[in-house]
Amino acid sequence: MEEDTVMIFDIGNPESCKALWKSCIEHHTFFRLIAPPAAPPKSIFNIGSRFRYRVTAATVHHLLKQHL
Repeated sequence: MEEDTVMIFDIGNPESCKALWKSCIEHHTFFRLIAPPAAPPKSIFNIGSRFRYRVTAATVHHLLKQHL
C-alpha cells in the first residue's frame, strides 16, 4: 500500500509560491510520464523555419523613419 505524503511550505509572497507550485507540477508530470508525447506528423508545407514575421503599422513607421 502506498502512503501519501503531505508537505506544507510557508512562502513569503505569491510569486515565489506560484514558482514552487509550477516546479512541483512539472516534476510530478515528468516522473509519472510513461512515454514521451508523440511528435506531430510532418507536413510538406512545414519545410523551413516556423518563425513568422509580425509586421505592424508601428514597425513600418519605425523602419521608414530610419531610412529617410
